[in-house]
Amino acid sequence: MTTFRNIKTLRYFALVVFTALTALFFTACGDDGDPVDTGTEKDANFVSFSFAGIVGSATIDQNAKTVTATAGSTVDLTTLAPDFTLSLNATAKVGAVAQASGTTQNDFTNAVTYTVTSGDGTNTQDWTVTITKGSAAAYHAYPFEEGIVHQTTSTAGVEIQSIVYVDKWGEWTSEESTVEIMGFSSTTRKITKGKEVWNIDMNELTATHTILPAIDYIDLENMTDETKEEMKNMRMEIVGEETYLGYKCKKVVIKDEDSQVTSEALVYGNMVLKMKAMIEGIEVIIEVTKIEKTTPPAEKFEVPAGVTITEI
Repeated sequence: MTTFRNIKTLRYFALVVFTALTALFFTACGDDGDPVDTGTEKDANFVSFSFAGIVGSATIDQNAKTVTATAGSTVDLTTLAPDFTLSLNATAKVGAVAQASGTTQNDFTNAVTYTVTSGDGTNTQDWTVTITKGSAAAYHAYPFEEGIVHQTTSTAGVEIQSIVYVDKWGEWTSEESTVEIMGFSSTTRKITKGKEVWNIDMNELTATHTILPAIDYIDLENMTDETKEEMKNMRMEIVGEETYLGYKCKKVVIKDEDSQVTSEALVYGNMVLKMKAMIEGIEVIIEVTKIEKTTPPAEKFEVPAGVTITEI
């Protein structure tokens, strides 16, 4: 099942949903794009770097050993815990403090030096991480910092029930989906933490772990002339507003005759609450049925014990 996290390429949103829905019948692990190469155990590099409230994506220079990023105007740089990926089995410290992705906080008011040690222990490199505050508002995949979203997807007579656990404005999500076909029940969990994704088959207790490349987003909350031009190129148009589940939504229409995809969606912030699409004559319907603005259980963002993970 596809989450509502990536409003970017909404032109193909319905197609992605249908493809993922089909894949769910046969495997717990969909293709989330080309994984990032983490290199070898002799390398001591940053591979990815992100945080809640980043504007655009970070620039990683493996020759200069620098990471530069821009934070939204409301981001607190003094207690930032970035999500990062290092070379294969590499570790990092800031001073004497071991660093854990998404957990260890640092003050990025000034540049921070990370000492990265390769997985085989033979290579140590100092990396300078610089984060500056921009004037633009940060991109938020969800219009709330944390919560629990209940949604239903249906197509070809099959219905999938999903619960999406949201943290850090959608920088972290965990989506549990269940489908029943001819008496067989399949449950999956997709955990996303920044650019890291775990696709878990909860029946077989197997999973894949992928590091995704940087993704650009169309930000419907903070519209710019560039956003409007990109929407035009993607045959995407905002045609009005409508209230759904008590939330004021933008009504977004896509008509792409070339790919035989048409869709009409109600979007709250950058989150699709309701969508009806036709893909080559096949109807796909997605509906959010309830939003709970509450703190999700921390364990939902962790791979359950006993799951065998394959790196891809």
